[in-house]
Amino acid sequence: MKLLISAILLTFSITACSAKDSVELVKGSGKTAVVKTGKAKAENVVRAYGIAIAEVTKTLKQLKLKVAGPAFFKLLERDDGIVTFQSGYEITKKVKNVVGLDVITMPKGNMVQVLHKGSFADTKDSYNKIISWLNKNNQEAAPGVYEFYLSDPTKVSPPNQEMLIQIPLQ
Repeated sequence: MKLLISAILLTFSITACSAKDSVELVKGSGKTAVVKTGKAKAENVVRAYGIAIAEVTKTLKQLKLKVAGPAFFKLLERDDGIVTFQSGYEITKKVKNVVGLDVITMPKGNMVQVLHKGSFADTKDSYNKIISWLNKNNQEAAPGVYEFYLSDPTKVSPPNQEMLIQIPLQ
């Protein structure tokens, strides 16, 4: 399930993977996104993420707002076993507010990204590639890690799953 990805990352129980693509420097989209901000105990993040994405999806359909990309998860904070996160979608048009949800602007500046190929549960190598790139290029990450789920884990087997990991730079 999509939610397993975030829970595993957040609990730091990650193992080796096959991150086949190299790390790239890209510009953030700067698009408007509609998100649900949530808090959950680390062991309940999977469930909380699923509920949040379902709520965002339902609201976007009701408002006839078009999604501009895959679902994403953004880690905001992890403190004393409590995880604060945002999950949602970039949308095709700008809106100022959506009742019950948050409207954010995605980063527009430089970001480092890697296309993770393999099980969503095994992202350690992909994150290590980003860390290595940051160190090699004397760059610092800004707050926020974005995971864009390009594959539906209910339809794609773990060896064939794909996730785009993006981290903004300071």
